[in-house]
Amino acid sequence: RDDIAQLKQGKIARDQFLGRLKTVNTETTDKLDPDLEVLSSMFSRLYREDLSKTYYTQGEVTYERLKDFGVIYYMRVYSSSQGDDDRWDMPRIAMKDVPQLERDKRVKELYPKFENDLKENLIEYGRTLRSLNLNEQLVFNVKLTKCTACGIPASIELSVNSTVLKDYSSGKATKEASIAKVNVKKVGNQ
Repeated sequence: RDDIAQLKQGKIARDQFLGRLKTVNTETTDKLDPDLEVLSSMFSRLYREDLSKTYYTQGEVTYERLKDFGVIYYMRVYSSSQGDDDRWDMPRIAMKDVPQLERDKRVKELYPKFENDLKENLIEYGRTLRSLNLNEQLVFNVKLTKCTACGIPASIELSVNSTVLKDYSSGKATKEASIAKVNVKKVGNQ
């Protein structure tokens, strides 16, 4: 989407735009892979309100398996719940009845830690996947908590190649080197 906007604004040339396009001809599969289900459950539990150290999810982490591409997990995370008169409760940092400005400040402060923790968890728990084929992708698409004028993305997409996960799992790569290979795409701005 950002590339399309840049093309329309004349910030990139048509050839540059075409070079950035990736075409994937794939189809979803309804086959259930136990390891994909387990990873979904792990992240659903890991990012629940009582365990998460930053943002939390209130629903299940869902996924879809794409043939010859990999797997995409979908999460929606929150930072707080709204009470009366624009006051907020922030359970992860044990704050109640917080005014909007303080809430937004805290949400902004929590974002870098959330992104770093998610990358680490993607590597640590993603290495348990055995059903990903060579060069398939593990992708997490995360819609972030709403925060007007906070400067955080509306959503992020983290992706890593299965070979990175296999190298880390077998000891061929360090955790830090594997985390460095996680691609982060930030979409929108709040």
